[in-house]
Amino acid sequence: MPSKVVESGGFAVEHSDIEKRLRRGLGILSRRDAVLRKALRRWGYPQARVSQAGFPTLLKAIVGQQLSRWAADAICSRLEAAGAFEAKKCARMSEARLAKMGLSGRKVSYAKGLAKAFGRGELGADALEAMGDKEAISLLCSYSGVGLWTAEIYLMFGHGRMDIFPAGDLALRGGLSILGLGSGLGSGQDDKFVSEPIAREVAQRWCPYRSCAALLLWQVYGAERRGAGKPLAK
Repeated sequence: MPSKVVESGGFAVEHSDIEKRLRRGLGILSRRDAVLRKALRRWGYPQARVSQAGFPTLLKAIVGQQLSRWAADAICSRLEAAGAFEAKKCARMSEARLAKMGLSGRKVSYAKGLAKAFGRGELGADALEAMGDKEAISLLCSYSGVGLWTAEIYLMFGHGRMDIFPAGDLALRGGLSILGLGSGLGSGQDDKFVSEPIAREVAQRWCPYRSCAALLLWQVYGAERRGAGKPLAK
């Protein structure tokens, strides 16, 4: 896979480096955990995912909340054309202009608040990179519109953090259920999903490579939804 460098200020994530770390992490986990070892044999290694660290990635996450993929993409296209993914420019835009691009009143407020924070350097990628996971998540979640799932996803993909487990994600918890992990400990919305607290409890066994396990669980869930599961190797 070709190398890709995603930069923000002086901070950069290289795709090939994340790919190596993902493979290494899953290799270690597969030797420690028989369930993950069987999952890797059946569904294979997931691909690394890298997003740009900075304001655009967080704003896209805000836009996509409670919207279809099609609707979110349409709004993001308009925001990009207007230059609204530049934090300082977004901060200067009127609320009416942002609303015309498709943002709800609440999301307009979120967007401008985050834009001002990035413009002031409060949420710069370099500053976040210098923090530990808990500290960075706490800072991100202190801003309106950024919940725990959004903060975890941002750090996982934008910063390449290896020990993040966004347990609020239903697809991830669906992957746990498919592998029979967490059963008997509690259920979530229905029998297909273990609860978020139980998912976090189960994931403790995979420290410090919980991001690697999460990517595998997403792959498991996606493959099963598509009916693409492969028989276990002998």
